[in-house]
Amino acid sequence: MLVKKTLWQLINLLPDKAVDQLAGLKHRYWWGHAGQSQHLRYFQGYRDSGHTALVDAIKSWLEQTGLGHPRILEFGCSGGNKYLLMREQLGRPFSYCGLDLLPEAIGFAKEQFPGVPFRVCDDLQLPFLLQELGHFDLFLAPAVLYYIPPERVLKLLQCAALAADYVLVCDDLRCMDGATGRNDGLFIHPFRAMCQKAGLEILVVQPSLHPGNRHGYFLARSHQGPGHVHP
Repeated sequence: MLVKKTLWQLINLLPDKAVDQLAGLKHRYWWGHAGQSQHLRYFQGYRDSGHTALVDAIKSWLEQTGLGHPRILEFGCSGGNKYLLMREQLGRPFSYCGLDLLPEAIGFAKEQFPGVPFRVCDDLQLPFLLQELGHFDLFLAPAVLYYIPPERVLKLLQCAALAADYVLVCDDLRCMDGATGRNDGLFIHPFRAMCQKAGLEILVVQPSLHPGNRHGYFLARSHQGPGHVHP
C-alpha cells in the first residue's frame, strides 16, 4: 500500500498530459504481455471475484422494464468477462455485441465465445460503427470511461443516448455531482452534468459496488429516441 501511494505521488508530479497518457497503459500492457495462460486464469476466476454487482443491476433493470429479449451493447468488453456472467446469470435470452479498443482482448473473447459479435472499436470510432450495428436496449460501459478525457466522454454519452434506450455506467463516481478533485491517474468525471447535456435522465445511482471499492454505477434513460445515430 505504501509503495502504491508513493508511486501515485511521483506520478502526480508529472505534467497532466503525461499522467493522462499513463491512465490506460496498465490494461494495454497486461493484454500485450501477460500471456494466454494468465488471461485464461483471470477469465475463469472472474465470476468468483466480486464482479456480479453490475450484472445484478442489469437483472433489476430487466425486471423493471419487462424486456424479454434485450439487445445489449458493451463498450469496453475486455475479454468477454461480463458477457460470461450475463450468459450465466440473466436467466433469459439476450442479443449482445462487445466492443473494445484492444485487438488482443477481442481476439481472446472470440476464442472463448465463437459466433458472438465482438469488434475492435474505441470511442472515436464508435459513432460510425453504431450506424452499422443499429439500436440497442442497453448501452453498458463497465469501468472504462475513466480512461477517457472529459470532452470525449461527453461525446460518448451523447452517442450512447442516441444508440440505446438506457445507459448503464460503472465508474469512479466521486465527482458524480460535480465536485472537483485531483486527477490521480484516471479521469474522474462529473457525470450528472454530462448526462444532462447528453439527453440522459439518471434513474439510479449506486455509489459503491461493495465496501472498499471506488467503483459504483448509475443507470440513465435516454430522451433521444431510437434511430438517430450520427457521427
